[in-house]
Amino acid sequence: MSRCAKQNVAPMPMPTGIQRIKQASALSLYSKGVKFAKQRRWDDAINMYHSALALQRKIFGLDHPITARTLNELGVVLVLKGDDAAAVKAFEEALYIRELNLGSGHKDTAETLTNLFMVIRRIGEHKFTEIKSASGSVTIRSKRTAKSSFQMSFANVVNLVSMQKMDTSK
Repeated sequence: MSRCAKQNVAPMPMPTGIQRIKQASALSLYSKGVKFAKQRRWDDAINMYHSALALQRKIFGLDHPITARTLNELGVVLVLKGDDAAAVKAFEEALYIRELNLGSGHKDTAETLTNLFMVIRRIGEHKFTEIKSASGSVTIRSKRTAKSSFQMSFANVVNLVSMQKMDTSK
């Protein structure tokens, strides 16, 4: 069984020359974002990740693991820059895509869930609820199920936050 079939990702047809150039451009933008993030050039990194996302969504689609990787990295930079609300949105979308394609037990899904948990833990449940209310939340695109995997993951995050509070209160 191919790697794509195991992960619920449709195998991509062989790219044409132009498609390869677009894919290389998307990878280059992502790589520049990583480079800027390592240099702590947050605004440059954010701009590169947004540019990479725009191209990745056109090339690979909205729910591709490559798009999720970029969203996760964008979320990390947004946290470091102090934009918790935007970070939560990026992590939510990355988490949805990773659970959809990779499953809830995959290490990449766990990484994004951990990142989301860390933001919630840092800002507190109350502030997180405010962010969710202000954004009109749960990030569900049209044609997605009413009970998204984000909702299931969110329940897991809330449980983790509650367990953390119980551990610290002892």
